[in-house]
Amino acid sequence: MNWIKVEDELPSYDKLVLVYECTHENIRTGLLYRTDGKGHHWYDRNEEYSLDVTHWMPLPKTPEL
Repeated sequence: MNWIKVEDELPSYDKLVLVYECTHENIRTGLLYRTDGKGHHWYDRNEEYSLDVTHWMPLPKTPEL
């Protein structure tokens, strides 16, 4: 899987994805859902964040047991 630039494509609202944010202070990755039309607001199951996410990627398929 490859990282997708948010300027090229955004994930659907209901899809949990891996996100990447890089600022002058830190680099952060996490599993979040998108909540707005521009990709600046994301949330996990408990809290909403205003992040400058630059890239995202779908999660891999779960393993077969």
